[in-house]
Amino acid sequence: MNKFYPQNRFANICHSFKSSILKTAVVGAMMFLTPTVANAQQVFTILDGTSQVNVQAISPFSTNDKVQRSQYMYTGDLLQNQSAPVGYITTVAFKISQLALPSNLKPENVQIKMGLTTDNVLPSTLIPNLPVYYSSAVENITSIGWHTITLDTPMYWDGSSNIVIEVCRSNQTTGSSFEVKAHLGLVGEYLTTGLASNNPNANGCTLEGTTAITLPNRRYLPSMQITMTDPCEANPFPGSIVVSQSSNYCGESFTLSAIDDTVASGLSYQWQYSYSDVGTFINIPGATAPTLTTTQEFATYYRRGVMCDELGLMIFPAAILVTSPECYCQPTVSTQDEAGITNVTFDDINSTSSSSATYTNYYDQGPATVSRTGSYPLSARVTATSTAMTTKAWIDWNHDGTFSASESYNLGTIASGVDVSSGMVANVVVPANAVLGETFMRVRTATVADFDALEPCENTVNGETEDYKMMVDDALGLTNNEVLKNSIIVFGTNKTVNVRSTIEAIDAIKIYDISGRLLYNKSGINSSETSISLPNLASQILIVEVKTTNGFILNKKTNLR
Repeated sequence: MNKFYPQNRFANICHSFKSSILKTAVVGAMMFLTPTVANAQQVFTILDGTSQVNVQAISPFSTNDKVQRSQYMYTGDLLQNQSAPVGYITTVAFKISQLALPSNLKPENVQIKMGLTTDNVLPSTLIPNLPVYYSSAVENITSIGWHTITLDTPMYWDGSSNIVIEVCRSNQTTGSSFEVKAHLGLVGEYLTTGLASNNPNANGCTLEGTTAITLPNRRYLPSMQITMTDPCEANPFPGSIVVSQSSNYCGESFTLSAIDDTVASGLSYQWQYSYSDVGTFINIPGATAPTLTTTQEFATYYRRGVMCDELGLMIFPAAILVTSPECYCQPTVSTQDEAGITNVTFDDINSTSSSSATYTNYYDQGPATVSRTGSYPLSARVTATSTAMTTKAWIDWNHDGTFSASESYNLGTIASGVDVSSGMVANVVVPANAVLGETFMRVRTATVADFDALEPCENTVNGETEDYKMMVDDALGLTNNEVLKNSIIVFGTNKTVNVRSTIEAIDAIKIYDISGRLLYNKSGINSSETSISLPNLASQILIVEVKTTNGFILNKKTNLR
């Protein structure tokens, strides 16, 4: 199986980068930061071959046929030999050696697609679904020499992978072709493949089938230049994390990327996940590309750290939450005789409905917001007809995507033919170790004999199920807040921010400048004292956000001198 993975700030990165420890992910959060893009650019000549070729489908802009689709592989070694840095490619250029006739003949409906691969030889069939980085109705080639194309979107190169470039076009007329300079590779170096057709109804960018280029000619690789962004010289802006559109994030692949982030060479990336926005974030193994494509089965927070390698400071944007309510099992009911739930009340939730449905999610209501160790009444009104109804609730405290028996609450049983709340109340105590953040609650009533017989997912004869969204926080009382506030000391000395806590251990620290730009972000500190060196920052006022191991968050100002 060919391991091709398109990469782009905005495009998908293939499943080869999927995390083995996560099943999916998604959601969004915004930072109001201005991107910084390097002005200078670096040009690298990857190949400057001497052979002049116009073999069918080898020249990227050949007009011998009406439609054409060609793919070329430029190995990572070729880029490394020219000291090309990790970063974004902004232009590609091919070396034209002879113009086409008639002189007014131009390549039309041109696209350039690109992707990365760990394979070293192109297959005999064209690689499908590479992302499009450039589109042009007419490619105006008027002179001999390097023809440079500025990509519509920069393409990220990871510093080692081979690059596959596809050039495709569709014309209505033909003529003598645009010849190009090319390099002749060694025997077995089959780095070019392509198709061509004179079918006027064909689309060159969707041609399929086995290559039309014979094996000896597949050794010709067109000369190419690339332009890359200048190396970073300052701490990068992390931008805002966004998620690809999808109707269902349960088991389906989705892609996370950043917008308004710094585009430069010399940047390193690390994606992290957490099941709580105030919890410890964990590195996703191998997720070191600008984008992340993954899957999930329950709500997860994601963020992407970015670092200028010259400075060594990883900076994170706000995390985004990707929810997967569709992953919870949807129960079924064999029959409906108007027996069901008419009201659920829990904290901020007060939902009144008819009893005619068998299943309803009320994710757009609420959510109910509860705190660890807090106690909250949960009540339900139920209509019964010919048979008594048993009612039960489940809350997914550990965010594992299931409603387990240890997370259940018995509300009560009512006799047939009544609509009362008597006996339909449970006292819910939030576990001290409940995972912070968004989760879900299920309330279900059915004609079963007892509580043990009522399961969250199995089919029942009569009844109804309703699902609700919840939010778990770790709010502290005023007294505790005041004590903790006075126990945390923040001060700046010699381009260093010092933080001390006399009661709670420090879990995480974020540092912002006065405009709100995130300068530093580190979690998992687990110490009562830490110092952060910021040698590249000018003297200024900083905002230091300190989070303790029990979730208390405090913001303090300090002068960096």
